Amino acid sequence: MLKPVRNDPAYFDVTARLTALWGFSEAFLGGFLHGMKLPFTGLLVGNGNVAVIIIILIGTLSGKKTSIMRACIVTMIIKALVSPHTPVTAYLAVFLQGFIGQLLFSNGGIKTVSAVALGLIAGILSSLQKVIFLTLVFGQEFWNAVNQFSVFVLQEVFRVKDANVQLSFWLITLYIGIHVTAGILAGFYGSHLSKNIKTDSSDGAMELKDKFFKMTAVYTALEELKAGRKKRFCYKPTKILLFIFLFGILFMSYFYTDNGYFTPNPILLMILRSVSITIIWFKFLGPFLLKLFRNKFINNRNKYTDEAQGILGMLPFIKSAVRFSWAVSKGVRGIKRLSIFSVQLLTIILTYEFKPE
Repeated sequence: MLKPVRNDPAYFDVTARLTALWGFSEAFLGGFLHGMKLPFTGLLVGNGNVAVIIIILIGTLSGKKTSIMRACIVTMIIKALVSPHTPVTAYLAVFLQGFIGQLLFSNGGIKTVSAVALGLIAGILSSLQKVIFLTLVFGQEFWNAVNQFSVFVLQEVFRVKDANVQLSFWLITLYIGIHVTAGILAGFYGSHLSKNIKTDSSDGAMELKDKFFKMTAVYTALEELKAGRKKRFCYKPTKILLFIFLFGILFMSYFYTDNGYFTPNPILLMILRSVSITIIWFKFLGPFLLKLFRNKFINNRNKYTDEAQGILGMLPFIKSAVRFSWAVSKGVRGIKRLSIFSVQLLTIILTYEFKPE
């Protein structure tokens, strides 16, 4: 059963509740949607579209000019407390989203324009971040290998003569285009939600909250049942495919040395560079930067850590609300289910009346 929480003003504040949802999405929502077997999880969560929608809601529903940036810092602290091994780049992505959102929503312009602009910029930054990362780690040889592989397939498999296709360019363009489109749609949807979501306790909201409160006991029992199960170890499919592709190229370079498509040395250099950069980042530079961040915002007590500790206590409530909203929307599928899920989730989070201990 969901336990009542302490009588803290933060629990009655719209910004604090949305900040708790933002922190939950950064720490848990990706794994939750993966467990629900929802398609395109990486596109929905990995590029920050959920964060875009939450930032839009904070910028629209909150009356404070600095609420977005404050919520961003608290979210990063929660992310560090809940997932201490999160890489520094994840914190940078959250900070950029909050900073851009603060700039767009503090100018007093048209909220819809600011919302769409935020989604557009977030989509561009998210996609470019991954492209730049691949280029820095694997070098230009990675994209050359992609182009050589496309030429090899066209000439040897499809018998296309004089094939000169820059497959890497079209892959990058398509990748960025998909993320930008998703970001723009997230901006429009966030703007739509901010205009239609209710923050007061209407009759429909009261009925939904009563049903939610009764079902929390069921979720608690299921959590206790699953607590003893071991988590299955697995790698992300994209990472597996990436390394299969790289070693496949290296393998073919030894067996097709006479056709002029592949040369082993640049590929070996690409792999050695990627291994070296990975070791330097995850063993030296990444932990050093993460330690600086933790010393600044977590280990030293300040105004943000106290607020983060209070909001951290809301995460079990957020988790129960997410699972409940997903369960009650099972009667529909696709985009319509996501829409119903979002409305019900926000209704519960923004209108639920916490009882003081």
